[in-house]
Amino acid sequence: MPGKNGNLTCKRVKQLLPDYVAGLLDEVLYQAVQNHLLSCPECRREACKERIIFDNFTYYLATRTQRSVPTTST
Repeated sequence: MPGKNGNLTCKRVKQLLPDYVAGLLDEVLYQAVQNHLLSCPECRREACKERIIFDNFTYYLATRTQRSVPTTST
């Protein structure tokens, strides 16, 4: 999990990004990912992409559930 210096590796951070943007990581792991993102432009770009995907998917689900479903008469 952590690299040689005790920090998370890029590979591990990229695996954690979906849970990071969804707010599903515990505080310690969230902080470790956030610290890595501060010093790694490549992972920061990936985090931005994940955030866009997450936000779009969340919006899609919200608008889908707001649509009224027509009822059929039998």
